[in-house]
Amino acid sequence: MKIKFKQAVVFAGVVAALFLSSAAYAQSVDNAAQGEMRPRREPKQRLIEELGLTVEQQEQIKEQCSENKEKNKELREKIRSKRLELKQELEKQNIDKSKIDSLVAEIKILMGQQLEQRVESILSMKEILTPEQFEKFQQKVRITIKNRRGRLKNKSKERKDGLKGGFLE
Repeated sequence: MKIKFKQAVVFAGVVAALFLSSAAYAQSVDNAAQGEMRPRREPKQRLIEELGLTVEQQEQIKEQCSENKEKNKELREKIRSKRLELKQELEKQNIDKSKIDSLVAEIKILMGQQLEQRVESILSMKEILTPEQFEKFQQKVRITIKNRRGRLKNKSKERKDGLKGGFLE
């Protein structure tokens, strides 16, 4: 159960990343033998083509992503704010245990709402896509997650101070 739960959370995050990504990529060598250069397609466009999305599906996904983006932004801001409050409370000379417990409880509620939003996003994608498209999409997500984990491991090895990036930084 925990594995499926974690997969759902990660899957929803990747869904958002794939569809909200608007980063421009440099040109890559696609045909090295001929020395030709052509612009690389955006990940979003490549995914649309690989999944064979209809115009209607594209519109539904675009609408869903817009809604999710706003909700997620709001929740992230609330969580960030509460974590900052918690950090400040923990740094005080005289600690108020009840205040700390209250802040922790609020953060847990907000994170639960964030998880619910991610799961709703996955369920919505499952309704929009055909079973075959959804399976292809899941495969793409797994690859993306694997690549992201590899990059994160490399970054952590490069850090001199292993404590950087912590919760109370």
